[in-house]
Amino acid sequence: MIHPYTRARLGALLILGMLLAACGTGGQVENLAAPGPELQLPANLPADGIQPWERGREAFALDASSEFTAGTERFLEGGSVVDAGSASRLGDNSGAGDAVSYALYRLPMGGFQPGALACDVNILPDSSGAPSEYYVGLSNYASGRWEWHGPYSEHHVRLVRSDTSGADVFAAGDYTSEFDNLFVGILVSGDSSVDVLGLSTDSLSGADGTAPATPTGLTGTAVAGGMALSWDPVAAPDLAGYRIHYSASSFISPNAAGVRHERFVEGNTRHVLSGLSGLSFVRITAVDNNGNESAPSDLISAVPLPGTAPAISVQVSSNDVPRNAIATLTVSGETTDLLFDYDLDGDGAFELTGETSTVQSLPTLSTGLIRPAVISSDSGGDRMALGGVSLLVTSNSRPVASASVSVSSGPAPLDVDFDGTESTDFDGTIVGGGWDFDGDGIYDAYAESTTDQLIASHQYTAPGFYNARLRVIDDQGAWDVDTVGIFVDGGNTQDLAPVANLTLSPAFVIMGIDDSPVDILLDASSSFDPESGVLEYAWDVDGNGSYASFGTEDTATYSSFTQGLQSAGVRVRDEAGNISQATVTYPVYQFNSQRIMQNVEIDNETAITSITSPLGSTRIGIAYYDSAD
Repeated sequence: MIHPYTRARLGALLILGMLLAACGTGGQVENLAAPGPELQLPANLPADGIQPWERGREAFALDASSEFTAGTERFLEGGSVVDAGSASRLGDNSGAGDAVSYALYRLPMGGFQPGALACDVNILPDSSGAPSEYYVGLSNYASGRWEWHGPYSEHHVRLVRSDTSGADVFAAGDYTSEFDNLFVGILVSGDSSVDVLGLSTDSLSGADGTAPATPTGLTGTAVAGGMALSWDPVAAPDLAGYRIHYSASSFISPNAAGVRHERFVEGNTRHVLSGLSGLSFVRITAVDNNGNESAPSDLISAVPLPGTAPAISVQVSSNDVPRNAIATLTVSGETTDLLFDYDLDGDGAFELTGETSTVQSLPTLSTGLIRPAVISSDSGGDRMALGGVSLLVTSNSRPVASASVSVSSGPAPLDVDFDGTESTDFDGTIVGGGWDFDGDGIYDAYAESTTDQLIASHQYTAPGFYNARLRVIDDQGAWDVDTVGIFVDGGNTQDLAPVANLTLSPAFVIMGIDDSPVDILLDASSSFDPESGVLEYAWDVDGNGSYASFGTEDTATYSSFTQGLQSAGVRVRDEAGNISQATVTYPVYQFNSQRIMQNVEIDNETAITSITSPLGSTRIGIAYYDSAD
C-alpha cells in the first residue's frame, strides 16, 4: 500500500492534473466533471528510465504474441490502492468520500508504438449497488498530455488503433517514452471500486496492411432498451476484436454522419447494445492489432422493446487461483425469475443454458487468463443483460515482499539502512530483488539472480517524503512489492502541531427499539494543520485505547455497542509527524424487550401526561425519538 504522505501529494499533483489534462485534450471522455479551481495543477507525464530488469513477460491475453502485465505490477499509485491477489483494488466503495484512486503501469513496447491495449478489470458494486466505473489514461508523449477514455463498466475493454473518424485511440502521435515504454493509468473516483487484474499490449507493425475478413452472420434481437447481437467469429491470428457501429438511420459507411460507435472493441461474438430508443441500425467491423479494419458487415435493424435490462452483478470468488483450485462465479442483483446462460471458460460458447442457479464452478485445469461470461434473461428473452469477469489461473504463487528500515524519519542528511530479507515465498525461493529508494518507480539497487541487494543503504540529502519500494522475485519469475515511507525533515517547516477536532452523530445510541442496525458517525474533518499541510487520521472507534494505522479517511463509523458510557478517539498527524488527539464520550441505552409495555405514536398536537405500568412498578422510563433521531 502506498504511504499516505506520498498518496496525498501524488494523488493531487499527478492524477488530478491528469483530469485537468483530459478536459483540455481531444480524448474521448464522457461524464468526467472538470476539476474545481483548487485543482488547477500542471499535468506531467512520468519520468522514465531503464529498469535493472527488462525481460519478457508470459504471453497471453490479447493473442499469442501479446504482453501481459499483472494488476499488482504498478509503477506508481495514489489514493486507496491495495493488493487483491494478483489484482490491484482501486477505490473505496463505502460511500465515505469522493477520493480519486489510480494505478499507473509501465508497459514495454520494444521500440514500437502500441497498436492494441486490453484491460481486464473486475467491476465491484459502488456504495449504491450499481456497477463501478473506471477511466483509462494513455501517455501521449507527442502532446505531453494524457489521453483519457471512458468511463467503462465492462470487465474486459479493448482499445485498438484506428485512423478513421470513428475512433481516436492511438490514432496519431508518439505514445511511448524515450525508453520505449507506454504508460497506462487506470483511475476511479467517488465511491467506485474495481480490481485491475491485468493489462495486455500488442505492438504496432507497419509492415502489416491487410485488414481482417468481413464479419458474417450478424443477427440482432430486440430486447428491453437495446439489441442483443451475435455474429460468426473471424479467423485471423492478430485479430483484436470487433467494432460495433449503430445509428438511428440506415448507413453504408461506419464513418458516415450520425453513426455512433461502442467505446471499446468487443473481444467476443456476443454483445448487448443498450441505451437505444426507436428503430436502430447496426453494422460491425473486424479490426486487428495494427488497426487494420475490415469492410462493414451486412446491415441489420430492430426496434428495442420497452423497459430496461436486468441490473445484475457478476463476481468471481478470487481474482486468481492456482491451477486445479476451486473458483466460483456468482451472479447477484436482480436475479428473481431469470434464467442464465454460462460461458464458463470464456471461449465464446455458452455451454450451460437456461440455468436457474446463480453460482457456477469455473474450470481451472489450464494456466492463463480466462473471461467467463453470463447472459441473464427472463423466460421470454425480452429483458437481457450480458456480464462477465476475468480470472487468472496460475502455476506459481507470488512471493511476499517485506520491507523494513533502520529509521523512517529524521533531519537531512538522513542515512537509512534497508532490509528485505524477511520476504518469503511459500512454494519456492526468492532469488533476487532490490530497492527503489525515492519511489519514482525506477529501481536504484537491484539484482535479478542474487539476493545481495535485499540489504542496502541510502542517504537522503533533500527534505521530503519518499515511498521507498522493495521488489523481490522468486525462482519462477513471480514478484511482489512492499512500500515503506521515509520522511526527511528540512528543519524549518511544519513545527506547529495540528488541531484535532472530533464530533459524533448522533449524540447517543438507543439499542433494542427494533431490528434496524445502529451506528454512529465519527467526524474529524474539522481538524486542521496551522501550516495548511495534509493530515492523516488514526482511529480508536471502540475506545479501548488501541489506535489503527494512520490513513487519509477523516470520518469513521462504529456499530458495536454495550450499555453504558462509551468513548472513541482520533489521532491527527501532520506532514512533520506532529500528532494531536481528540476523544468523545456518549451514552448507550439498552431497551429490554421484556419491559417495553407500550409504544405510543404522537404528533405535534399530542402530549403524554401520564403512563400507568400494568406491573405496578415504581420505576418507569420514557424514551422519545422522532424519525430523524
